[in-house]
Amino acid sequence: MEQTNKTTIKQSNKKTQNKVQKNNQNNNQNNTFNKTVKELKQVLTKDYICVNLKENPFSKNINSLNKKQIEYVLKQYSIFPKHIVSFLETVRNKSEDNKFKKIVVELTRNIGEELGTQTHGITHYDLLIQGVKEEFNLNISKIDSEESTFQFLANMRKTFSNKNIFHTLGAIYATELSAKPELLIVYKLINKYSRIIKSKKIDDGMLKSFFDMHISVWEPGHEQELYKACKNYVKTKEDLEEFEKGFKEVLSTMDVWWTGLYNELK
Repeated sequence: MEQTNKTTIKQSNKKTQNKVQKNNQNNNQNNTFNKTVKELKQVLTKDYICVNLKENPFSKNINSLNKKQIEYVLKQYSIFPKHIVSFLETVRNKSEDNKFKKIVVELTRNIGEELGTQTHGITHYDLLIQGVKEEFNLNISKIDSEESTFQFLANMRKTFSNKNIFHTLGAIYATELSAKPELLIVYKLINKYSRIIKSKKIDDGMLKSFFDMHISVWEPGHEQELYKACKNYVKTKEDLEEFEKGFKEVLSTMDVWWTGLYNELK
């Protein structure tokens, strides 16, 4: 009887040790992911001009832009949010194939918001289009992609078609993390356009609501929830390397796009 008790205690102690070791391993992996993401957040505006308020070519030269030039960039920019759901769906489907349930749940929620779950069934893309129409009587729907935008979309599709799931997770995280600073730049252009044609910033209405909600609520929420979901799966050194590659690939693609758009004004 005594021997049986000793064996039971030994087995119990071993299980506890294994559990502690596993928890420590998970904590170490989470800490490594946290450190990588922290470094990528610093890289975001330090190494890339696309979402840097001071270095983005349109933001940097905003005082020299005229009405026609701002209309051009707004029309080309509007094509990006038109395609965002397809990028999200691609990564969600890959996550589903890899049984990354928490990422599937978050991206499904994100897609739902984009398609109108929080906006009475009006998609976020339509909010932008209708808001610009309401504010300026300017139609930015059914716009053809110019060379820079056409190439931008092709490169984004190529990135999201990468067979490595961690590469595409890094890419979609970069897309979400960069959304807020990019929208701040677009909002700056919108208000410059408003001052040119109305001598004041935009009024309270659909367009202002679009930017307020995206900048303050929706985009920070998308980034934070995706981050929490990803840290359950991005664990090994190889995973992190691919995550970082996908992240930087998207930002490089965005840099080329914004620079190309500016050069197309000349």
